[in-house]
Amino acid sequence: MNPMTKLLGLGVAAGIALGASPDAFAICPFSQPATMFDSYVVGCPDLYPVATFLAVVGSASTINNNGVSAICQDQDGTDGVGLPCSSTAGVLGDTHVYVQFNWGNAIPGGLAPLGCPDPDGLPNVGRGFIQIVCNNGASAVVTTSFDIGTAGYNFDFASRLDSVSGDKFLTFPTRSGIIVVATSLVGPPMTVCVRKSASIQVFSDCDPESVATQYGITCPDTTPTVGWGAGFYTTPGPLPPADLQVSAWTLASTTPGPFGSECVIVPEATWIGSTAIVGGQDTGAIVSYIQAPPPVAATDGVRIDSAAFVQGKLDVSFSTENEALIVAFNVYAASSTKLNTGLIPAKGTGSNTYHFEIGRGAVRSNRTVTVEAVKQDGTTVRTAPVTVK
Repeated sequence: MNPMTKLLGLGVAAGIALGASPDAFAICPFSQPATMFDSYVVGCPDLYPVATFLAVVGSASTINNNGVSAICQDQDGTDGVGLPCSSTAGVLGDTHVYVQFNWGNAIPGGLAPLGCPDPDGLPNVGRGFIQIVCNNGASAVVTTSFDIGTAGYNFDFASRLDSVSGDKFLTFPTRSGIIVVATSLVGPPMTVCVRKSASIQVFSDCDPESVATQYGITCPDTTPTVGWGAGFYTTPGPLPPADLQVSAWTLASTTPGPFGSECVIVPEATWIGSTAIVGGQDTGAIVSYIQAPPPVAATDGVRIDSAAFVQGKLDVSFSTENEALIVAFNVYAASSTKLNTGLIPAKGTGSNTYHFEIGRGAVRSNRTVTVEAVKQDGTTVRTAPVTVK
């Protein structure tokens, strides 16, 4: 679709929405798009609604999309306020999506954006950013400054130009930024230990490889710093969560886990996520999430039943559920000090109980133990750490 055609369409729709209730919301009194006019995102699983949080750097709590979706996923579908999506969206499930939003539009009779990024339409006012979280929890933050040419926030400028095809797009990470380090596969409830990746993917119009830079458009400011927020949040449900605002999530209580992880006790069908800090401010919105392993069909489950010092020895009892691929076990103190000299053989079928003991001196000053199950393909799964009594 021609960028100007789409822009005019968004502007007309804004007038209709505002005309229906001119004083209902503190939104822009005119069209102010925040859109990918001629670019798109690839590698973003989108069978279910792709979650978005759109805001202004430094003002995320007072100027944001307020729950109105800012994404198009289906060329035969609509955006967050009911306006048609273009063919750029492809079809549901093809991992192609694009940003389509207007700060002057509201859902008829429903939600509206909170605030207006640039009420006077001045250059270099209200740098915009969007957190896009795909169905698999993979995500990125895309940011761009105000563009006089489109009278809004042109996210094409943060995209990358393919010199062969001429297409403009962003390729998203293939996995969530939150990593499961260990889990108890017996439950519910379950203990899941997670940690955050080193960084969050950021795409900016200031990047050397951005469309803006390639076209000779000077970045008027700088890319905001982006990092992880504190702690973890949870939300229940079988489907990927569509609402990223922390008001729809619960702040989780955590305990220290192996390899710098944090452990969360969760019921079945739970999602674990964390927020982003953009430009020094926590956005108050989840930037990546991961689904806790389902508590059903616990194949190759392993858990520690007891761990105690008895007569100068560490005594550990652990059990499995429905062994299928497990071939052996390791026992660790404080998640990193292996206590067994050779692999502990598994029985390889059914649900079984195992017993391990070693002199107290091998444990040293450590106070927790973890059991690691080794599978036929070399992969492993660990229990959550258990405090020795």
